[in-house]
Amino acid sequence: MNFLFCINNQYCETIKVLIYSLITYNPGCHHFYFIYSNLSLKNQKELTNYTKKLGHLISFHKFNVKIDSLPVNGINWSIEIYFRLFACYILKDVEKILYLDGDIICTGNLSELYKYPCIIAAVENDNQDACKRLSTEGITTYFNSGVFLLNLKQLREMDDENSLLNEIFSLKEKLIFPDQDFLNIKYKKVISPIPKIYNYIISVAEINPNYMREEKPILVHYVMEKPWSIKFPYKTDNLYFKLLWHLNKKTKVIKLLILHRLYRIYQLTLVSKEGRRI
Repeated sequence: MNFLFCINNQYCETIKVLIYSLITYNPGCHHFYFIYSNLSLKNQKELTNYTKKLGHLISFHKFNVKIDSLPVNGINWSIEIYFRLFACYILKDVEKILYLDGDIICTGNLSELYKYPCIIAAVENDNQDACKRLSTEGITTYFNSGVFLLNLKQLREMDDENSLLNEIFSLKEKLIFPDQDFLNIKYKKVISPIPKIYNYIISVAEINPNYMREEKPILVHYVMEKPWSIKFPYKTDNLYFKLLWHLNKKTKVIKLLILHRLYRIYQLTLVSKEGRRI
């Protein structure tokens, strides 16, 4: 299988957990593609050594399209959110690829998803506000952009790079969730829905604690708070750190995240002067 990540230096450590989770549940030799603009040579070398040590392929592709003036809304976003839109032109020899955000872990096999026939496949996002906001663009169903199965060959046949770029710029005033809004507008006629288990938003587990056990989601997406954050509030972070623990024992490369975990445990066991946990 081919996997696509669009990250910067900030996600270099956490992407290793995602890669490890993917190969744990999906046998075979995989190719991990990185599209980047701000990923140091040191981090590229580290990721290369790490991936090859686990027996898989990796390649890095510099993003050179001029998009600096495009909007990046929200404190958790960066210019990398646009890179996946150009994957079909950058990865010219790749026919199919599964794009994943860097704050996801895999808990099962993806072979059924990967062979799904589509141009683009994604999980529906129950976001009526977004549908209403983009109703003038013909949006009646809204998809989350954290997981996208992409048929790059067919996407190349739909548009050229310059046309795509011009279309993004023409819509930029309407893009609140920039890349996600554009993907929904541009490809509304060709996006195929896939089951929720392939992009399960982790915060929902606090509303329905039985979902993880009953539905067995395969791709778990930490959309808001991140499990490596000291302030992460959800009990389901055990999923993440179980993977992290096994990975660290196997490769000895993610000590920083282990330290974050230990510090968070320390913080949670502190007692305030009023006798409450903080």
